Amino acid sequence: MVEFYKDIASEILYKKQENLPLVVGINGVDTSGKTTFTKELDRYLSKAGFKTQTILMDDFHNPSEIRNREKDPVISYTNNAFDLAKIERELMKPIAAGTIVDKALMLLDIEEDKFINEKRYYIDKDTIVLFEGVLLYREPLNKYFNFRIFIDISFEEMLRRAIKRDGILFGDKVIERYNNKYIPIQKQYLEKYNPKNISDVVVDNEDYLNPKIVKGTFILR
Repeated sequence: MVEFYKDIASEILYKKQENLPLVVGINGVDTSGKTTFTKELDRYLSKAGFKTQTILMDDFHNPSEIRNREKDPVISYTNNAFDLAKIERELMKPIAAGTIVDKALMLLDIEEDKFINEKRYYIDKDTIVLFEGVLLYREPLNKYFNFRIFIDISFEEMLRRAIKRDGILFGDKVIERYNNKYIPIQKQYLEKYNPKNISDVVVDNEDYLNPKIVKGTFILR
């Protein structure tokens, strides 16, 4: 597994410019393994001596009143789930301008539906930024990524993992929620934005114990 992350890190570091941070997007459908992948890549880069900062899309959820303000749950989630303007204003624009980012942001606790989570971000010219989340490669954020990774699984596997993860708590509601909301959301996103095609690296993560790189500029030569 170390070689797997070494290969991906090599691709990323090739794009790193000396006087600017590098922003890496890590995208995939729900349950694809983005968070685990991001943690492991962060761990590898940190051990190798590189400065990193992780940004999680899930930290930037809007309050429930905004997330659910449209009747169609697919449209409402797609348009309102995340505060994209805040991400762009507070983080992405300053990063792109080469400004040192050193700030704490108050973020939503989604269970409490209150802005009570404080998270500090520090990004300078030497930082590799790992930005992980769903629906990532669309505006206004897509233009800020220097390198894009897509973690790929089938919708059948997506549902299997959702049932395994949430089935004990939510029962059959998990299947209903994914079939009626999350899978349609991701299908629309994949069709409209084609994230696999625009990604520098695509990882087949259908078997999460044996991930495979199926697209990469240097890896597959």
